[in-house]
Amino acid sequence: MNPAPTPAATNPAVTNAAAAPAAAAGGPAGTPERGRRAGQLYRQVAAYLAAKPDTVLKVGEVTAAIGAPSAGAVFEALKRMAAAGYASHHTGPHRFQVTQAGIDAAGTLPPPAPRPTGASGPRPGRRQPVRRPNGELYFPRRLAGGTDIDVLRRLRDKKIPVLLYGPPGTGKTALVEAAFGDLLTVAGTENTLVDDFLGGFLPTVDRGYEFFYGPLVVAMREGRPLLVDDATLM
Repeated sequence: MNPAPTPAATNPAVTNAAAAPAAAAGGPAGTPERGRRAGQLYRQVAAYLAAKPDTVLKVGEVTAAIGAPSAGAVFEALKRMAAAGYASHHTGPHRFQVTQAGIDAAGTLPPPAPRPTGASGPRPGRRQPVRRPNGELYFPRRLAGGTDIDVLRRLRDKKIPVLLYGPPGTGKTALVEAAFGDLLTVAGTENTLVDDFLGGFLPTVDRGYEFFYGPLVVAMREGRPLLVDDATLM
């Protein structure tokens, strides 16, 4: 059973960025150039994990090892690996370890996850377990005549940002991950930088550099929710 987190107006642990308009960053979403940049970073992350099959790695360790300027983008690549079964995902703090399937995939991009539309899913009030990206089940809690997941989805539909506050282990991150299948995440640490939100330049194989968008910009362009996990640590 997950104890309920407490909403608060200060000391935020979760931020929902779904209300940010796609036009805020300019340009069309999902361009081939952006996909190529994301694919290159994913392959770098996957190759590094595959080279250390017996090691459970933190997001910051992977970021520093491959020279990526944004831990947020690396975190998204790692979560994508975990969702495809290419890596195991441990929390508290977030750590990842490559699986045999990930080694066999040799950096091949997994198929994109289906994008949910609005508050799709089981009808409100049904307390059915929801599988999180790390494979664990989240059991919704009753709230406001439905469930906590229903409430978050309704708030997203109305473009209302959300702040969650509570002690560690009360299910804040699990709730948001269960509510949104297209969630983007920035892990808050003492080393989190603006680049982790906005993006930065990434070295290319031809010794050049390309700019890639960070999770905040991607959330604004594509209308996706953004979780700032452990925001008070920044």
